Amino acid sequence: MSKRTTLLRLVLAATLITAGLPNPRLFAVAAPGARQKISADLARRVDDHRGVDRVNIIVQFNNTPATVIDRVLANAGARVSGRLNAINMRVLELPVVAVVALSSQKEVRFISADRPIANLGHVETTTGIEAGRVQTTTTLGGLITTTNVYDG
Repeated sequence: MSKRTTLLRLVLAATLITAGLPNPRLFAVAAPGARQKISADLARRVDDHRGVDRVNIIVQFNNTPATVIDRVLANAGARVSGRLNAINMRVLELPVVAVVALSSQKEVRFISADRPIANLGHVETTTGIEAGRVQTTTTLGGLITTTNVYDG
């Protein structure tokens, strides 16, 4: 019986190698113009990918029902980490090799990398909101100074 198990394992391994699993060839071929739906930084990452790397992305869909969106993502091998149904967007993780194939889907409007964001303070500085949050008062001929900082 162990010879039979060994033979079955060899046949299974040969089948998987012949089929090429996992292999980028299994993903859909990108339609012309699909690269225009991918942000520049994400496109560079796709071009420089290594093996089975996965990437965190944000996908904006055209006016497409949520059930269709979920089916498209399941076919691409994506793991959804956030749903923004009101604006037809999903935050997800998928293999780098699947990004171009996903962008070729007619339901997809745009794909960008899920990058960290930071407050640069430009609006607060130029509008004076930052200065308005700090209020200084002086009383008794300048002997007592009080500063209140409003955070909100």
